[in-house]
Amino acid sequence: MMRKTLSTLLFIPLLISCSNQSSEVQAYKVTKVLNKIEDETFNSALPTQLPFKLDLIQVKPTPKGQPGHFIEYVGKQGQMIELFVTTSEVNFSKENFSEVSISDLKGWYTEKGPQILAWEQNTTHYKLSYYSFKSDKDVTKQQMIQVAESLELIEKQ
Repeated sequence: MMRKTLSTLLFIPLLISCSNQSSEVQAYKVTKVLNKIEDETFNSALPTQLPFKLDLIQVKPTPKGQPGHFIEYVGKQGQMIELFVTTSEVNFSKENFSEVSISDLKGWYTEKGPQILAWEQNTTHYKLSYYSFKSDKDVTKQQMIQVAESLELIEKQ
């Protein structure tokens, strides 16, 4: 009986610490992204926190003639957040989206298909998409909003 009580007492703090870790966002160095961006005129906000430990960053071009970037943040367990940033006009159906607050901005969030959080700040449009390929771990709506709120304006020098 004493062993059962002792093991239960040891197991509960472990569960609490594990559950706390999964809801946190992780900081990373934004310079890792800037070093991969070749466009010298890049002037945009980038997230300073992610909901997983970062393994790889990929910067991909947008369709021809469209200003902006696709930046893929890949986690160690197969998770990925794709950030699409553009100053072009963006139109999308808000049919399956719910309105959310991102600090003092209005955004749109959905869990239908990949989790997506989209918003506009000044004349720049942002879209965060979360995918989980090798992992069954999803992020929460609040974690997506935290990533969006962590964006800081970065000017390439």
